[in-house]
Amino acid sequence: MKKFLLVFSVLVIFNLYCFAEVTTDSIWGVWDFKSKKYPYESLQTATADGVEYLRTTWELLIFEKNNEGKSVIREQGYGSDLLDYYQKDSKTIVLCIRTIGDIMQYGEVAMHFIDENNVWFEVLKPTKNNTNLPLITDFKGNKILTRMPTIASLNIPVITLNEGDLMYCNDNLRLRTEHSIHSSDSKVIVCMKKGTKVKVVQKYNWPGYIDGVVSDWVEVEVIEDSFDKDGKPLPKGTRGWCFGAYLTLIDDGSK
Repeated sequence: MKKFLLVFSVLVIFNLYCFAEVTTDSIWGVWDFKSKKYPYESLQTATADGVEYLRTTWELLIFEKNNEGKSVIREQGYGSDLLDYYQKDSKTIVLCIRTIGDIMQYGEVAMHFIDENNVWFEVLKPTKNNTNLPLITDFKGNKILTRMPTIASLNIPVITLNEGDLMYCNDNLRLRTEHSIHSSDSKVIVCMKKGTKVKVVQKYNWPGYIDGVVSDWVEVEVIEDSFDKDGKPLPKGTRGWCFGAYLTLIDDGSK
């Protein structure tokens, strides 16, 4: 047992400290603060440079290149400019960030790489930029981030829907007030019966990942001759959000 523990400890240390040297290109992609609250079976996705990644929480960092240079985006509706970045040593990349929110702030943060896919995120001293703006005091500091895998690398099926599509439910399907199964604001309006016909009204910005499939969260409108799971008629025009993987395109009007 002692020998096993020794070998295990050596492997762990090797994994943490003896990986290839990181470069500034190592930051690009989607990094997540990886909550244990939600399993992989019920996630959403995030996009960086046109590539879809899984994500586990709202607390994420998206590093992507844009026409103006470089950017880092954190959470929906909250963003930051990545003004500059440099490699401090073989395991650390320092980011000079300007946050964009109710109060604009400047500061430097460091990504200390534990290995290729995990970093310790730390708030550092003020940026070299000479400004009178407040300094960053908390940017999810001193927490571990995990690099999220791409959808393509996991060979996950992707089902894309379009606004205006006429669909039918390929299983009993809950119609919700929000585009989520986790939000406390997401209430079940009704459970539609398999075969119920709907029209896609709009798509949510980020697809979801449920039951091993990536698909759009869509707001739909019930059309005629539709029923709930108990066989009761559903009023035409009833609206709500549902996960698109449980909808099938009506291609010949026979469904």
